[in-house]
Order: sequence, then C-alpha cells, then structure tokens
Amino acid sequence: MKKILIIILLIIIFLLSLNNVKGENEKIIIRLQKGNKIIYINDQPLQMDVSPIEIPPGRIMVPVRFVSESMGALVNWDEKTETVIITNDSIPYLKYQILTLNNEIINKDNEIGKLNNLLKEKENKITELEKENEKLKNELKEFKENIYLVKRVIDGDTAELDNGIIVRYIGINAPEQGQSLYNESKQRNKELVEGKKVKLEFDNLLYDQYGRLLSYVFIDDIFVNYQLLKEGFAVLDKIYPNTKYIDKLIEAENYAKENKTGIWKESNIRLKIININYDAEGNDNENLNDEWVEIKNVEIMPVNMKNFTLKDKANHIFTFPEFILNSNEIVKVYSGCGENNLTSLYWCSFGAIWNNDTDTAYLYDSNGNLIDTYNYP
Repeated sequence: MKKILIIILLIIIFLLSLNNVKGENEKIIIRLQKGNKIIYINDQPLQMDVSPIEIPPGRIMVPVRFVSESMGALVNWDEKTETVIITNDSIPYLKYQILTLNNEIINKDNEIGKLNNLLKEKENKITELEKENEKLKNELKEFKENIYLVKRVIDGDTAELDNGIIVRYIGINAPEQGQSLYNESKQRNKELVEGKKVKLEFDNLLYDQYGRLLSYVFIDDIFVNYQLLKEGFAVLDKIYPNTKYIDKLIEAENYAKENKTGIWKESNIRLKIININYDAEGNDNENLNDEWVEIKNVEIMPVNMKNFTLKDKANHIFTFPEFILNSNEIVKVYSGCGENNLTSLYWCSFGAIWNNDTDTAYLYDSNGNLIDTYNYP
C-alpha cells in the first residue's frame, strides 16, 4: 500500500511539473480510455504496451513510464527502496532522444546501404547482360563477314581456326617439313595470323582433296597469301578455278624473284643424290649408259643446274648444261653419250666412271659449294 501511495504522489508531482519539461507556456493535454492502448498527447496518438485499467471506485491506473517518457520526463526504478523516480530534467531525456534518433539513423543508413548494394548488384547484372549482348552482336557480325580466330599455324600455308577447321591458303605453296625455309615460313605465318582474328575470302573451289578449306586470308590491311609470296616464304601454286587474285599473286612472286628473297635466295639449294647404278651389265666400259646417277630436287622451287658439277673420288667431273630440275623431279646422269632431255643428261665419258667396289659421288653448285655426297656400298 505504501508503494502505491508513493507512486501516485510522484505522478501528481510529475504532472504539476510538466510545464518545466515542455516549457512554461506550452499546454499538454492527455486523453486516454480504459481498455484502449492508444493514448493521445496533444491529439497525437501513441501506442502503449498495456491499456489503462479501472480501480474502483472511479480511479484509472495508467503505465507511468510510458506516459512520463512521452511527455519528456525521465523514469527510473530504485530497487532498494522500491521507488519509481520521475524527474523533469530535460538533459538526460534529450540525450536519450538523441541516442534513439542516432540509432534510428544508423538503422536507416543500414537499410539504405542494403538497398544501395542491391541496386549495385542489379546495375552490375545489367552491365554484364549488356556486355554479353554486345559480344553476341559482334560474333554475329563476324560470322556474317567470315571473321575467325586462328588457333594455331600448321606450316607456312596452313592454319587451324578455333572451331577446328583447317584452312589452306589459296595460290601459294610453302616449304614442307624437311625442306629449306620450312621453319622460317612457318614462323612468318605465325607472326602474321596466330592468335589473331582473320577475314576469309573464298573462290570457286571451296575444299581441296584433303578436306581443307581453301581461302584467301586477310588481317587488317594485309593480304597474307600475297605477303608470304612477296617475302619469299612460298611459291605460286595455281589451282584452277581459284584465280580470283591470280594477277596479284603473280606480282608478289615476281617481286620475290627479282629481289632474291627467301626461297629465291641462291644459297637455298637442296638436291639429293638418291641412287647410283655403278655396276653396269656386262663390261662396264662397253655399256656406259647402264651406269648412271640419280639426282632429285627436294626443294619446293625449280633449280637451274647450269654449271653445277658432279664428280667421283678420282676427280672425273661432269658439268651440267642449262637444265631446270623441277620440284620433286629426278634427273639421271648417264656415263655414256646420248641426247639430253627433261629427265636424262649424258656425261659422254670414254670409260666407266664409278668403281664397282666402293666410291663417293659429290655434287656442287655453280659457286663450288658442296650440295650433297653419296657413298657406296
């Protein structure tokens, strides 16, 4: 009972001192109804945690903390004396309000931060979709314009695209593996196209007998087929009916020939002595044309063998006349006499040249440089 009286007394004191909390000239009107959690302070509705209750006869009990704090007072509980203390000191209350507002601001800032992060995610997604869309548009454009990425170079006139298609360059033939300038021509082709996007143009015949796509290859303003010919890394290879750029390709090869570049450099000659029939049937000296030497051109280009020399250990020497040995073709040099033709030349020796037991053949170019040797047996 003592506790209730103290509480009621403090409420009365508090209500009498409201003017000091809110200001001397400010009137505060409180309206509440039993059983209703809504309280009106100066016509502003507020939600209480409990509703007022009636204590007969004719008294209403209200939640003192809610009403007091709503009107700017500070409420404390002294557990030792079991006393509710209500003070009209506005400074702690303002601090409390400021702290509350700061917390609300922090919460709002956090919400805004989350919304900003969500917005940023959406913007990033839109950017990704726009990039993907642009990529698809570019791919469609490249497909329509026959633009492809070169995955790797196979040799000086062949490359593989990133889709696995093998492209053979139209109108040129580069050295094969084992031939002079094979590595150089392959390397130059790499420098021009490997890992880059190229534009392909086609002619009447689309594929060769190996299923390779026949193409003219362009990168930026460079016509790759033309460039490889011009720099001497390939020779002209006319394949009808693919003659779209034939005049331009002929022009490129002529330039390389005139300037003796790449393949057309005179020092790049490779001929092979592939066989010697040194033991003629019957008497060697009476059957000289059954004694012969076979020489093959393993180069990609034809070789003019004028003033080349062929000799044995005994220094018997044959000097070649004006003679063109085409790529991969063979000429036989007979020890006897006869009429020279496209596949046969005649030493016209007075006796057998090649020993029947053992001997060595030497082949020299017109400058006296050793090209090849052949030992037997």
